[in-house]
Amino acid sequence: MELEITWGRVVRIWWSWLWRASIAVLLVFPVVGIIAFILYFLGFSKPVALIVCPLLAFLLGMVTGIIPFKLILGKNFGDFRLVLLSTNQPPKEMTWDPVWRVWWAYSWRYLIAMIIILILSMIVSGIIGFVLGSLGCSDLVIQIVNFPISLLLGLSTSIAPFRLILGKTFGQFRLVLLSTSQPSV
Repeated sequence: MELEITWGRVVRIWWSWLWRASIAVLLVFPVVGIIAFILYFLGFSKPVALIVCPLLAFLLGMVTGIIPFKLILGKNFGDFRLVLLSTNQPPKEMTWDPVWRVWWAYSWRYLIAMIIILILSMIVSGIIGFVLGSLGCSDLVIQIVNFPISLLLGLSTSIAPFRLILGKTFGQFRLVLLSTSQPSV
């Protein structure tokens, strides 16, 4: 039986994906470091490396995010499982195609949310910086105050796209929450 999509369930799914994605990203960082090292020895200028490496880290991070999506599909979250339910009868064999579709649906929503939250974070940080600066606080204090606020805004941004993709149809599959308990008769 399909369950209602609540924010509590969304947060549980998000956290399950986030810690796995974080490990995947940490595994990608050495690759970017090696590429930066190679660029340095090939004689590329520092500005080129400063553009190429963050862009490469971002792209590799986005692409490695698909593996945690695959890992949480079918996972038992106690009272529910996150599944791609076939809209065909009988169900088709699960392939990477619907996983890519779900990952892409999340990723483009996340990118839009990040742009919005980046602008919002700059405005909030600017206001806080102005107020604290007017009170005579040092730049370090302003940075220490702004960092956790920006971090929380950034993390919260990645939750909403999960809520937006749950219950959606991706080709011949729907991403749904199925109850793990047996219905009472």
